[in-house]
Amino acid sequence: MSEREAGRVDLVRRGGLGSVVARYSQQRRLSDTQSVVLILHFGGVHDKEIACELGVSVATVHEHWRRIARKSECRTRADVLADVYRFLSAHLEQARASVFD
Repeated sequence: MSEREAGRVDLVRRGGLGSVVARYSQQRRLSDTQSVVLILHFGGVHDKEIACELGVSVATVHEHWRRIARKSECRTRADVLADVYRFLSAHLEQARASVFD
């Protein structure tokens, strides 16, 4: 992982979303690279930039997205993102419940 990529991943993680995406990645059994693609996407990085950061082609990034979707049992990238947001909502609800119990 490049220094720039590590910085972006760190920004997303410090924002709190990265830890949720990391848990999502573990639950869906995503590879490290697939997790980085997902985290960078949530950090606002476009596929072309992700490809440059990883030193791969844009087609390879698209293949990572296809594999993420398959492992997440989703059909499209939009479905994956919706699944991540549902996962986030569930974790927020659990956290809220534990605070008020």
